[in-house]
Amino acid sequence: MQLQSRIVFLDTNVYIGKNYQFLTHSLGAVRELCEQDEIRLIVTDVTSEEVKSHIRGAAAETAAVMKKVKKEAMLIRNLPDIPAFGIFTTISSEEIETKILADWEEFIASDGVEMLSVDGVVPSRVFKKYFSVSAPFALGAKEKEFADAFVLERLSDFSLERGHPVHVISNDKDLAKYCETDPRLIYSESVDEFIGAVNLRVSVEPAAFAAEALALVQDRILGFVQDRVREIDFEVRSSDWGAELEDVDVTHLEFVKANLVRVDDEHCVYEMEFSSVIETVESIKDYDRSPFDHEDNSYPFVLETQVERTFEKSISVETTIYYQDKLLNTVDFEVDMPYGLTLSNPVDEQRTELDINGE
Repeated sequence: MQLQSRIVFLDTNVYIGKNYQFLTHSLGAVRELCEQDEIRLIVTDVTSEEVKSHIRGAAAETAAVMKKVKKEAMLIRNLPDIPAFGIFTTISSEEIETKILADWEEFIASDGVEMLSVDGVVPSRVFKKYFSVSAPFALGAKEKEFADAFVLERLSDFSLERGHPVHVISNDKDLAKYCETDPRLIYSESVDEFIGAVNLRVSVEPAAFAAEALALVQDRILGFVQDRVREIDFEVRSSDWGAELEDVDVTHLEFVKANLVRVDDEHCVYEMEFSSVIETVESIKDYDRSPFDHEDNSYPFVLETQVERTFEKSISVETTIYYQDKLLNTVDFEVDMPYGLTLSNPVDEQRTELDINGE
C-alpha cells in the first residue's frame, strides 16, 4: 500500500471487524499514531452513532450466548480452579455495553482524532446520486446507503477544505466505487496495511530492522502456526440442519503476507496472513432414508449421511517479535492465534450415505 496522506477515515465495518478492541491491537496502534501526531483519524457523527448501535446489539447477543454457555457447561462448576470457571461470573448486556462504549469514547477523545458532523452536506447532492443510482447507491436495498452517502460527501468536502486526500478504509465495495469517482478519497480494505505504510514512512530505521527480524523467524512462525492451527475452534456454516462436526484437518498452510502494525526499538507487531486448505467431516441424521415404525411412532434406527467438505480459508494471526539493542541473535516472538473460525462456501463437497453399520 502506498501512503498518500496522513489523514484516514475508518468505516464502521473496520471497527466491527477488529472486534471493538479500540485500545489494543490494530485500533490501539491507530490511536498511538494519532497521539504521536503521525496521523489524523476522522470520525463522523454518523459513524460514531453506527458504531454505538452495533456495540449495543453485540452486547445483547454476547450476554445471551453467555447465558446459554453457562447452562450447557454446568459441569465446569465442579472445577473452580481452572480459568474457564470464569464463565459463571454474572455479567449483563448493560455491563458489556457500558464497558465497550466507554472504550469507544476514550478512543475518539484521543489526541489526533477529529470528529466531523455531516450537517453541512447539501441533501440535494445525496439525492442526486440516489435517483441516478450512483455509488454508494446500487440497485436493490439502496436506502441503507444514505448514511454512507452523507459520510462520503462530508469526507470529500473535508479533503477539499484541508487540501489533503483522505485514506478511506472499508470492505464495502459500494464505498470503493464512490472513491473511484473522487480522487480526493483513496480507498483500501485493510487498516493493518495502512498502519504498516505509516510505520514504514515515519520509522524507517526501526521498520527496516523489523523486516530483518521477521525474515529471520518467518519459517519458525509458520511452523508454530502449523502446530497450533488445529487447536482453533472451527465452525462449519452450512444448510444441513443438525450436522455434527466429526473431524477437521488442515491439509495445507502457506504464508501470504505480513503487515507491520507497530514498531519501536525493542519490539514490533505484525498482522500475518496465511492461506489454508481445511477438510472437514460431518455426520447428519438422515431421517428420509431411515425406517419409521408407525405402530410405535418412532424410528427403530436412524441412518446417517457423511459429508466431507474442503474449504480454502485465510487465517490471520498477530505476531509480536522481541529484540534487544537491534541484535538479530536476540530475536524471539509470540503468536496470538485466533480462538475460532467460521468455514463457509466450500470449494468441494462429497456426500456418502452410510448403512446401518456406518459403512
